[in-house]
Amino acid sequence: GAMPVALASRGATVGFEALAAARCASFLVIAHRLYVLVAVRPPFELKANYLATTRFPLRPVKLWGLRRLVTFTVQTWTLQGIYFALATAAAAAGARGLEAPPWLPLKATRYLFEVAWAVSHLVTSVTTYVLVPAACGAFDGDVRDLPLLQADQLVLHNVNCILMHVDTLLSGQYLAYDHAGAALLYACYYVSFAWSRARFVAGGVPYFFLDYSLPRALAFKLHLGLAGVVVLFFYLGVFVTTQLGELAVPARCLVHALIVGAIVRFRPPPKYRAPPKAD
Repeated sequence: GAMPVALASRGATVGFEALAAARCASFLVIAHRLYVLVAVRPPFELKANYLATTRFPLRPVKLWGLRRLVTFTVQTWTLQGIYFALATAAAAAGARGLEAPPWLPLKATRYLFEVAWAVSHLVTSVTTYVLVPAACGAFDGDVRDLPLLQADQLVLHNVNCILMHVDTLLSGQYLAYDHAGAALLYACYYVSFAWSRARFVAGGVPYFFLDYSLPRALAFKLHLGLAGVVVLFFYLGVFVTTQLGELAVPARCLVHALIVGAIVRFRPPPKYRAPPKAD
């Protein structure tokens, strides 16, 4: 019926028309950001942060044009863009009381939602609690000039998570335990992509934990760790979204806001902020 077509559960808080409009707006945000990154922004330098035993050359990699799409964060944005495009079509069909058109893979779109929820929270959490504090501590200068705290990076590492919470609130969708394989498959895809690009194109991987030139046991542990973290965030998503569905709408809105507020970061951590200038 119309409900599964719209990819909305019984916990949906808006009608199909509003859901289609919100998803379309999310898609446009993502499409615009990807266009800006690929077609407008100057080259971005990605530092080679390898471990000491690597066999890859320790040289920074410049990313521009389509090369901007190779990082895990930007590929997660692309995944969300695909999800929101398909989910907009699903909600629009639901609004008209129609069944899914034959070209619309509803089950795959549901999996895209679940994977995008998990990996967007992974990206935002790691950036907020690991990358930004570490970069602030090592930065020699005003941390407000830190690349990770510039507009492009702030949008990429925070808005992804916000969009998934908005969609979850409006649609009432949730992650399912028995779909965790989809998240693991996405992690395997990205590792395979990074390996292939390193072998045939770039001569290096974007992140140290994808470094297959390390001693085999260490490389295996790092890759297994990546898969474990992705699946862990998926299961956290299962717990959060299923529990939220049991709450009244005002309480649900509050919890969504609290979760987002806890993991997004648009400013340096308090201890790295410059004191106000004296008059």
